Amino acid sequence: PEPERPGRTAALITLGDAYASLGQMGAAFEARSEALATARASGDALILLMANLRLAEILRQQGKLQQVIELCERQWKIAVDSGMSEWAIVGWLLGIWGEALAELNDLDRAVDQAKKGAERTARGGDVLYEVMCNLCLVRVLFSSADISGAKDVIQSMENAAREYDVPHWALSQLSAWRVRIWLIQDELQAASHWVREHGLDPDGELEYLHEVEHIAFARFLIARGQLGDAIRLLQRLLEAARAGDRTSRAIEMLLLLAVAFQAGGELTQSVAALELALTLAVSGGFVCTFVDEGPSIARLLYRAATRSLAGHGRIAQYARRILAAFPLT
Repeated sequence: PEPERPGRTAALITLGDAYASLGQMGAAFEARSEALATARASGDALILLMANLRLAEILRQQGKLQQVIELCERQWKIAVDSGMSEWAIVGWLLGIWGEALAELNDLDRAVDQAKKGAERTARGGDVLYEVMCNLCLVRVLFSSADISGAKDVIQSMENAAREYDVPHWALSQLSAWRVRIWLIQDELQAASHWVREHGLDPDGELEYLHEVEHIAFARFLIARGQLGDAIRLLQRLLEAARAGDRTSRAIEMLLLLAVAFQAGGELTQSVAALELALTLAVSGGFVCTFVDEGPSIARLLYRAATRSLAGHGRIAQYARRILAAFPLT
């Protein structure tokens, strides 16, 4: 009942978790927004913080980076004012904040926030908060070109999974990050073993909880030159991601499609995929998702900024801004 606000908030948060586990981010957003409204009325500081962070997760998936940062800034101030700033759950807040900052290419602040978050969650004794924060830290370190540091965090979390009950979805994300690192380091044999071990098939059934693994598999197929398989898989993944309002994932899939089409000499389709990625990403201000894909995306961005998008000022300007973030070679 509505007067029983703490219990109702917890139920709504869990309902949002259920929708999110199915990849239905629009429905998850509605449930978690209602949870937040109920939490505000309850006056319980901890459950209010939890409701806000659950909502931040969905906003991140929907590509609303500025809203994520604004939410984290507000909650950090509340945590400091209420004496909660050293709590483990606030470590998770710092991890989410750091990941959003990294996406906007504010990498120094991102690393600082995510590392502080990991320290707090490690002291807090809650394995779930620790894993969620460290997943954010892996991404921040990867975008900061600290591959060794990212590998250390992945290994630490995989070691923890041998002793504690770590959710399968979290292990899937750690596994996908490990594969991505193998691929940029040309460790194709290790990646091949992983693909065989997981029994992955480009035409197999797609499940949202394994989406990150399917994306890692698409990266593997591109690296192996199996471009038709990669494109077919990515197109299926993209359709599901857009239907589920998972904009951040859709942008990544479109960039991989652009890379695959480019590798196959299909430049028109490659630029079209990049243009759609830019259109989805511009309102959120995504940068590092593009930069992390490397020189092949830089070449396409240059072409888009100077030719294909000449009649679309905002997008062309955005493409040039992303290009400026690529490291000089």
